[in-house]
Amino acid sequence: MGCALSRSRPPAHGGGIIDVMTPTRVSIVIPTRNAGSSLEHLLAAIASEEGEFEKEVVAIDSGSTDGTLERLRQSGATVLSASGTFNHGGTRNVALAHAGGEFAVLLVQDALPLSRGWLPALIGPMLTDPLVAGTFARQVPSAQASRVTAHYLRQWIAAEPQPRSVGPLDSPELSSSS
Repeated sequence: MGCALSRSRPPAHGGGIIDVMTPTRVSIVIPTRNAGSSLEHLLAAIASEEGEFEKEVVAIDSGSTDGTLERLRQSGATVLSASGTFNHGGTRNVALAHAGGEFAVLLVQDALPLSRGWLPALIGPMLTDPLVAGTFARQVPSAQASRVTAHYLRQWIAAEPQPRSVGPLDSPELSSSS
């Protein structure tokens, strides 16, 4: 999940908080490669989320041959082609350069939101608090996940069930005093 993109509108009322009464445009970026029919579940989750957002899906594909491109186009997504070797950061950066939203949400093709309120939960804190620069969500392995994937997801800091806050960035515990 990224903070407001450089093309975002100025803060409302000079207070650093974006006007929540105006629909916020959110770019949802998904790198893909042979996502298969499971992509339909992710696209349905994006379409059925509860937020009052203007959404655009920007997918960047690395050579799919299984109908992934057709599924994306049918859903109305902008589909880009990744040139060269896939790179987690570089490939997403290419897609982000084509994103028109005030905010960007980075998803993966094989993870599904757990509720219909996932997008407001991610974007809401940045709309209401000028000190929040980004958010992220818990990742819970699916029942079909490999044992290795499940193990690594459980070790990740975002796997903890309790909310986690870090900051402000100038707080003593985050600054290096050595």
